[in-house]
Amino acid sequence: MRQDLNGKTILFLDGSTGNICVIEKAKELGARTVVANFFPLESQPAKQIADKAYQVNFWDADIMKKLVEDEHIDGIFTTASDSHLRAYSLICEANNFFAYATSEQINDISNKIRFKELCPQYGLKVIPEYTISEGEDIHDLDIQYPVMVKSPDNSGGSKGMTLVYEESALPAAIELAKEYSPTKSVVVEHFIDGDEFVINYMFVDGEPFVLYTKDYCKAIQSGQVLRDNAMISPSKFEKLFYEKADQKLRAMFKDIGMTNGIIFLQCFVEDGELYFFEGGCRAGGADEYYLWEDIYGIDFIKCLLRFAAYGSYNEPSLKEKLLNTKQQRIESVLNILLNPGTIQEIRGVEEVKRMPGVLTAHVNVSPGESIKEDFTSGQIGMRVMVTAQDGYDYIRIIEQIYSTLQFNTADGVNLLKPRIRFEHWLFNEPWQN
Repeated sequence: MRQDLNGKTILFLDGSTGNICVIEKAKELGARTVVANFFPLESQPAKQIADKAYQVNFWDADIMKKLVEDEHIDGIFTTASDSHLRAYSLICEANNFFAYATSEQINDISNKIRFKELCPQYGLKVIPEYTISEGEDIHDLDIQYPVMVKSPDNSGGSKGMTLVYEESALPAAIELAKEYSPTKSVVVEHFIDGDEFVINYMFVDGEPFVLYTKDYCKAIQSGQVLRDNAMISPSKFEKLFYEKADQKLRAMFKDIGMTNGIIFLQCFVEDGELYFFEGGCRAGGADEYYLWEDIYGIDFIKCLLRFAAYGSYNEPSLKEKLLNTKQQRIESVLNILLNPGTIQEIRGVEEVKRMPGVLTAHVNVSPGESIKEDFTSGQIGMRVMVTAQDGYDYIRIIEQIYSTLQFNTADGVNLLKPRIRFEHWLFNEPWQN
C-alpha cells in the first residue's frame, strides 16, 4: 500500500526550473516543501513555488542543522547535480535522514576519477586519460590528440568541457575545466569519436534492475561539445551491454553495497567495445521520469520522495514491474537549443504541449532573457518528452515541434537552433533489439 506524505516536510537543495515538477509531486503527496541553497528567491523558480525558501550555504553543517530543527524537516531529496549529491549525503548523515546512498558510494559512482579507478577492477574498460600535475609543462607530456578536457566532479550540462585538437588549445581548456570544479581538478581523456550509450539501474533493497537505456545524439562545433539535442531510448547497444558489462557491474554494485536509489552510467561504443567514463549516483537532470512512467506506469519521483520520508519506496509490485515490463515504444528527451541572443517573444508552446506524442514540455527561458552560454545546458530553451510508435513516427513528431516553436528577438529573428540530424540513430540499425 502506498503511503502519502501528509504531515511530512521535505527539504530540497535545487531551486531551478527543473525541480519544479519534483516540488509539485511532493505537494501532490501532501508534503510541506522547503528549498535551501545559495541563490536568491527571484532567480529560483522552484523556490518560488515551495512553501518555504532559504538563501543559505548548504555546506555549512551548523546552519543546516538549525534549519532542519526549525523547519521540522523529515527528509531530504535531490536529483540533478553531483554537487547537490555530496551535500545531500552529508546532511543525511548529520541528521539521521534516510539516504539511498552513502557519501562513499556517491564518491565511487559520481567522482569521475574514482569511478574510472573502480571499473577496471571488475573487467570494465575505461577511456585512457592523461594526468597533468600542477605546474607540469604540457610540452613534456606525450599526449595523443584529440582529447576531452573536463572537471571530474562537476561537468553536468556539458559545462567546462572542451574538445581539444592541438596542444596550443590545451591550457585554456584546463583553466575552463577548473572554473567548474569545486576541487579545481581536471581530467584529460583520450577522445573517442563513437556513439554514446547510457544505462540507468534502479536498486530495490539491494537488488539492481535495468531501468532504462538510451543513446545520446551529439554534435561538436568549434571544438566544443554541443549540448545533446536528443536522447533516444531504447539504445541500439542493449544487447552489447548485456554481453559485455551487465554482470560485471552487478558484482561492483554488490561490493560497494548499493541498496536503493537510481544511478546512471555512461560509456562510448567503439569497435564493439564499451568504454566507461562517467557515472552518477542519481537519476539525472533531463526529467526522464516522465518517460519511465510511460514505460512502467510508475511515478518514480513519488517513489523517491516516499523513500526520503520513510526509507522505502512504498510502491506495490515494484520489483515485478521492473523485471517484467518490456518497453514497447521509442521514448526520447528532445532538448530545444537556442542561439545566443535576447528573447522578445515565445510562440507555439501551448500547441506543442497539446500534440499527440508529447508527454510533457517545459520552457526553461522567458521573454527578456538573454541566452549567453553556448555549448552548455544554458542554451536549452525548452525540454520536450516525446513518445512514438516507431522511428518514422518520432521524426514526424519532432519535425512538427520544430515547425511550431519560435523564440524570437525584437528584430524577429528566431533563435531556435536547427535540430541535429540523427535519423541514422534510428534507421541505420533497427531500434528494436
